[in-house]
Amino acid sequence: MRENALEGPVLSREAKRRRFFESFARSHASAFRPHWKQGQTLGPGPDIWRNVSEHCLVEAVLADVLSELLALAPVRRDIVVRAAIVHDWFKKHEKRILREARDRGQSPLEAYEQSRTEDAHQLRALGVDEEIIRIADAVVPHDRRGPQTIEEKIMWYVDGITSNTEPVRFRERFDNLERGWDGEREDPARAASNRDFSDMFRQRYGGVPLYQVQRGLADLIEPELASLAHFNGNAVDFPLYLRQKIDERISHYGARRPSWFTRRFLGRK
Repeated sequence: MRENALEGPVLSREAKRRRFFESFARSHASAFRPHWKQGQTLGPGPDIWRNVSEHCLVEAVLADVLSELLALAPVRRDIVVRAAIVHDWFKKHEKRILREARDRGQSPLEAYEQSRTEDAHQLRALGVDEEIIRIADAVVPHDRRGPQTIEEKIMWYVDGITSNTEPVRFRERFDNLERGWDGEREDPARAASNRDFSDMFRQRYGGVPLYQVQRGLADLIEPELASLAHFNGNAVDFPLYLRQKIDERISHYGARRPSWFTRRFLGRK
């Protein structure tokens, strides 16, 4: 780590990235309440699915970047960010509900819809706004028409391009799901589980699996969002552009950590 006489240590790229996301999370701390209150995806403990809350945090930043590019009003932008924060907060319970349904021979789609109903019910009980709940639910379309409002499209899109905590091309994300890629290797068991999840939606979409529906919607929604954002490149590369925009925010955030001299005599914190 390099030193500067007035400013103190110059932060590494990874340190700046960590501080940027920590700062964003703190500024939206109230929206993360479901995660630590009931989701078991944030907080202390050995069985906490922190990877889920980290995934939601990245999507929230993506939603904020995309909303800014689309010139959404600040209040609308905040709503989309909050929806992104809670879109997967119930994931641990959803997995349990699906597992228990499989064990007793219940329809997996019926169990999934039961989990979504319970998800929304608990969010309401925690005081989450109804519109935020609706937008968060847009990640899995209710029918083949897909998301309709611009806020729903932003939510749907950022979820479609986020692989764990990294923005990737839309089709790459779903190709990875189908081959069970976990970021390091292909897992046949994961691939089979993901395909089963996609196939269970055939009943909802007239015989078409979820991943095929999502790819078809991307062919329409991705160019629309890229155009509205005045992106001049190939629409399939729009996720990489959004990733670049996040990197730009990180590079401009906390470029230097203030030294004791700066804090004490220049009043900077």
